Amino acid sequence: MIAILTAMDKELYQLQNLLDSLHAWDRFMLIKCGIGKVNAAMTVTELIINHDISGIISSGCAGGNNQFVNLGDVVVCSETAYHDVFCGAEAQEWDFLNLPPRMQADATLLAAAKGGDVKPGLICTGDQFITTVKDMDRIRNRFPDVMAVDMETAAIAHVCHKYDKPFTSIRVISDTPGVEAHFEQYTNFWDTMAERSFQTMKGFIANLL
Repeated sequence: MIAILTAMDKELYQLQNLLDSLHAWDRFMLIKCGIGKVNAAMTVTELIINHDISGIISSGCAGGNNQFVNLGDVVVCSETAYHDVFCGAEAQEWDFLNLPPRMQADATLLAAAKGGDVKPGLICTGDQFITTVKDMDRIRNRFPDVMAVDMETAAIAHVCHKYDKPFTSIRVISDTPGVEAHFEQYTNFWDTMAERSFQTMKGFIANLL
């Protein structure tokens, strides 16, 4: 059984309809974990302990690095890292957390998600909604190749790394922090662009059936 995690109800409802249309409930489990790293990590841990889970997929929206992506682009996570962990100037945060510098997505799940206009790349995670150029520049300074920022992916990967479970994350770019009318981008996103993410998910799930 592959578990699909979403953070919000809007994402959950669209994916429920998608799994209905593909008659895929025998292969997939759909769960709303809530927003943020702790909610995501708790949910994945409970799933792995209590169910026979063969992989974890995170689906939803993310902020985009406008050097690489545009509003409505779909990014599939090839690797992920925390952007908000700091353990002191002398420390390497991944050593402190007993993690690799970047957690790698599963090759099979990644291959199933590729195709069309989907862009594989680095997703960085923190417990912040990134809204300004200053915030985005801080992340880009540490991770120049970051393509998207969200609040769950690295936490999901962290638990999967500990339990040796495959993962990936598929995110549609809902906003590009720092551009003019940034908040309007996000609030208008669900009415105008979200369908692209779920069309990508449809192909991805079909590839795994």
